[in-house]
Amino acid sequence: MQSTITRKLNWHSSLLGGEELAALETALAGFYAGNPKYYANIDFTSDNWVNEEELGYQRIVKLVKDAQSICEIGCGSANILKYNSGIASRYTGLDFSPVQMQMNREIYPGASFIAFEQANVFPVQSSS
Repeated sequence: MQSTITRKLNWHSSLLGGEELAALETALAGFYAGNPKYYANIDFTSDNWVNEEELGYQRIVKLVKDAQSICEIGCGSANILKYNSGIASRYTGLDFSPVQMQMNREIYPGASFIAFEQANVFPVQSSS
């Protein structure tokens, strides 16, 4: 049986800056904050946190079990908490939708959720 990783990361250096990166940040922030169907559309991955064939998800689950603090950038519905409720007190989820962050607070009251107010301003202090 061959296992696969379902996500691929495309890195863009923020050190380069420039108009292209600023335009991308603005477009992405508007898309995520203003698209009410986005979070429902991607929620099909929620069970990946318990699927043993999803090696990327399983690696993350192992890492967070012993982590002192957890910050998930782009947390969406925070589905890692659905199956790992023991990490909630150490978990902070960040995303663009204030509506989704409020829904997460209601579902997972032991965790912390913060909405980005500006695409290029990280909403937590360094080293926190």
